[in-house]
Amino acid sequence: MQAFAKVTATLLLGFILGVATYLGVLQVARGAASPAAGKTPTAHLTTTILPGMKLGPDHRLHDAFSPANFRVVAGERVDLTILNYDNMPHSFTASGLGLNVTAAGSPRTGVPGVTVVHFTVSRPGTYSWQCVLPCDLGAGGWAMSHAGFMTGSVVVTGA
Repeated sequence: MQAFAKVTATLLLGFILGVATYLGVLQVARGAASPAAGKTPTAHLTTTILPGMKLGPDHRLHDAFSPANFRVVAGERVDLTILNYDNMPHSFTASGLGLNVTAAGSPRTGVPGVTVVHFTVSRPGTYSWQCVLPCDLGAGGWAMSHAGFMTGSVVVTGA
């Protein structure tokens, strides 16, 4: 019975975090620094890895980053926090941004692995990222090649 309660609590927490990030509640908070003050503004982004919790068009549940797409301003420092509720590591790999980050797996049920990445993109454009570590194994890795699941983009707009 305790195991069922733990799984239920983990699923509920993952659902709440997923909805919050989907709605943008956890997605972006701009820093107070002003370029006029000589400080670089910062975008604080958060994404949550939800194992086997996002419904795909095939009517199956898949692993997913939520949200999977981000928007930042060129020259802005980006602080990306990855909350991983899966017990295995995942990656945030964007060759166009020079990023290949491994997001630590959850140390125990209901507790996310937390990985923070800092980067700055100087040129506007759309940069694709993907998880390159094999995942979504119960579904044959389907999520690894489908946008909005284990792939996404960072859209960088002009300053």
